[in-house]
Amino acid sequence: MTQDELNFHSVKFTSRYTRIPQPRFGENDENILLNQEFPLEFVLPSIDANREKERHLVILVNGFAEPSVALYRHAQLGLARLLADQGIASVLVPIPLHLFRIPETSVYDRIAKIAQKRLDPNLTRESAVPYHVIKQSPERFYLGYRQLLSDLSHLARGIRLSDSSPRDYSVHNPVFREWFDESTRIHLLGYSLGGLGCLSAFLRNRTLEKEYGHDRLFETCTLLCSGPTFMDLVPQKLRFKSEDWDELRSYYYSRVFEVKRQEAEKKLESGQGHLAEAKQAGEKSGLLAKVNSIKQINTVNSLAYIFFERIVLGVPWDSRDLHEASNHILAVLGTSDLVVPPETLFGLRPRDRHFAVLHVPALEHVFIETQTWKQWGPFVVSSIVHFIQNHPKAVSPLQS
Repeated sequence: MTQDELNFHSVKFTSRYTRIPQPRFGENDENILLNQEFPLEFVLPSIDANREKERHLVILVNGFAEPSVALYRHAQLGLARLLADQGIASVLVPIPLHLFRIPETSVYDRIAKIAQKRLDPNLTRESAVPYHVIKQSPERFYLGYRQLLSDLSHLARGIRLSDSSPRDYSVHNPVFREWFDESTRIHLLGYSLGGLGCLSAFLRNRTLEKEYGHDRLFETCTLLCSGPTFMDLVPQKLRFKSEDWDELRSYYYSRVFEVKRQEAEKKLESGQGHLAEAKQAGEKSGLLAKVNSIKQINTVNSLAYIFFERIVLGVPWDSRDLHEASNHILAVLGTSDLVVPPETLFGLRPRDRHFAVLHVPALEHVFIETQTWKQWGPFVVSSIVHFIQNHPKAVSPLQS
């Protein structure tokens, strides 16, 4: 298959997540809103108009401060290309304020220059902006996480045509009617930081399905050079200065936890829950119990923060829900990855609750144009496709 034979369709996507951070460093509301509306490029494996609806679609989610879309759009070795060679459609959903979700304004050009001067003059605009934004507005790390979870769910519902309205993006775009329907199985594949967002979205959807009867949106979740908590990453390999990394950790371990405690108590005191019961639970298990106590009131928001605590911040948790979905999760790890050392995966995956792991010899964290990826890339993607099409129907029993 040549590059010309790939079937590209661009769709204008509008995020439904509206809790936008307050303007900082000279931006205005219009600039921030540009992060809410952006193009999605679907890559379909065939131009045959008579073919059946796509049985599978892989949603790709990028990592932190990637300099380009090469991992996804490389002509021969990009994920979209390799998936299309296997007959699988894909679409890249960038995490907020990354890649083509960075507004094209002079404000962000200035931000990039500041980050390049402070961190590395060789940084591209696409990778420089996220560093500086998080440094100046650390709350955006969590808000971007929340927005990503919202966007993934919204997109999945639109693809399956189960969440359409006259103003919805999916109604007026022929891509969705021609190529997808309610039988299309949607899979998440996240690289690096994007993998943490994918795992959060996947497990949150499974929890909503199990406890409240919500539709199953995502069939499988693949973690590519990902899998540990964000706070277990090696910051120096991400160009973070040690003091910046410490500030980010401190912000979320102290300030945010305290804010969430106060928010939970205010909601309970206003008559939206049982305060005495929540306080009693809070004395035993802390913040997580208080957040859980208001879950019935605001299920989606509570679950979003719970998984942010567990997967991103690394708060200890009972991972039975992870085990229950383990036959739908695949981790692809490189033995030479210095950002996400393979052994850190076991911090997320207890020994008695297994999911599939594929170790790739000599694979580094940045690998798209390496000889290793040239040798192993087609095999890795072929293995991912085999997993999403033939993953086990039941989980392995817990070891005694």
